[in-house]
Amino acid sequence: MEVGLDGRSSLYPYDQGWGEGTIIKVHPLVSEFPKGAFHGMDPSRLGAAVPYMVQLKKGKTIVPCPIDDPDFIRAKGAKYQTGAPTRFKVGDSVECKIGPGPDDWIPGTVRALWQPYPGWGRGWRELGMFGYERDPRQTPDCCPYHVTPDGKRFDGKVVGATNIMVPADNDGYIRTSAKFREKAATDAIEAADAAGKRGAERHDAVIGAYKESISADPSALAALDRLIALVQKTVELAVAGLGSMPEKKLRRAIRGRNPRKMPRKGDAKGARTILLKLLIEECKRDAEAEGRFHELLESLGPDRNVGGFTMGGGFMGGGFMGGGDDDARHQPRTSPPDVELRFSVGDRVECRVARGPDGWAPGTVVAHWFRNPDWPPGKYAPYQIKLDDSENLIFAPKDRDDVIRLVGSGADAR
Repeated sequence: MEVGLDGRSSLYPYDQGWGEGTIIKVHPLVSEFPKGAFHGMDPSRLGAAVPYMVQLKKGKTIVPCPIDDPDFIRAKGAKYQTGAPTRFKVGDSVECKIGPGPDDWIPGTVRALWQPYPGWGRGWRELGMFGYERDPRQTPDCCPYHVTPDGKRFDGKVVGATNIMVPADNDGYIRTSAKFREKAATDAIEAADAAGKRGAERHDAVIGAYKESISADPSALAALDRLIALVQKTVELAVAGLGSMPEKKLRRAIRGRNPRKMPRKGDAKGARTILLKLLIEECKRDAEAEGRFHELLESLGPDRNVGGFTMGGGFMGGGFMGGGDDDARHQPRTSPPDVELRFSVGDRVECRVARGPDGWAPGTVVAHWFRNPDWPPGKYAPYQIKLDDSENLIFAPKDRDDVIRLVGSGADAR
C-alpha cells in the first residue's frame, strides 16, 4: 500500500507525497510510535489511537496514518480498485465494523456497490461548512459498499441518513452476518441428519455444507478453520492433562466457568467431561482461551497423565485418547483378548490423531492390550504408543489400517 507522507497526497493530481510501505498494526496507540513519527502533526489532536501504523519500504521508517481515507492511505492491489468484483451483492445480510473494539460490529443489509461518498478519497472539493462538491478534474473514488443498519428504514438514497459507508472489501470491515452464519450452520446439520449421516461422516458433511454456504466470506471460513483447530488442540491438551487433575481442582475450575454445571461430589470422571465441554465452549467465544488452558495444564505439575480420563464421541477429536505412565500400575487382572496383533512392541508406527491426509503422527508401540481403569470389564485397546513429539502415551482403539499403520507406509499396513 501507499501512505501519505505530507499534505501533497490530498492535492490534485494526487501523485506526490506518497511512500510505499506495509501496515504492521491496526489501531495502534499514539504512544506506541517512535519519537518524531508525527512530524508535522499535532498528536494531541489525534486522540488515543490512529487507524494504522505503517513501515515504509524505504529506510524501514515507522509512520502513522492519521485518517482512514484514500487521501491518506491507498491500496495498490487490484481487488481494492473501484469496480473490482465484490464478495457480497445487493440485499446480502452483513456485519460492518464501526469501531476499533472486537465487539464494534453492527448488522445490516447491502444497498449499493461501488458508489462515491462525499469527501471520501479523491475527486472532491471541500466547501467548509457547506460540505463537498465534485472536482471535475478527477473521477471520485468509490467505496465498495453502502449498508443500511438493521432497525433503520432505508430511505431509498444510496448516500443518505440511513446508510453507512464501508471503505474496503476485506475481513476487517465487512463480514457475513451472524444471523446468516447461524442459519447456514442449522441448515448444514439438518441436511446431514436428513441424509442419515453418523459419526465422522456426519461431522465432515456438516463442515462441508457450512463452508459451501458461507464461501462468499473468507473471514467466516478462516474463523471456522481456526475454531476446528482450536477445539482439536483443546481436546489434545485435555487428554494430556485433565486425567491427573484432582477432583477438588476440577470442581473449582468448573465453578469459575459455570456453577450450574457442577457434577455430583465423588464423580471425578463426570467432572472431567464437564470441564472439557466448558473449555470447548470457551474456545468458541474467545481464541485467548487456548492460552488460559495452557496455563491451567501447567499448574498440574510435571507428572501429568490421563489416567481415568475418557472422552465421548461428541467432541471434535481423533480416535485416540491418552494412556499415561501411571495407568500401567492400575491394570486390572482380567485377561486381555486372545488375539494376535499385527505389530510388536518396539515397532515403528503411525497413528491417526486427526482428520485429513496430514492427520498421522509417528511413534513407537510400547505395550499391547492397554486398559484404562475406568473402562467396563473386558474392554481393552490393542496398542499403547509413545508419539515422537510428545512425552504422553496414547492408545489405538482398534487394530485397523485406518487407525494405526507402519510408519512411512502412507497406505494400508499389511
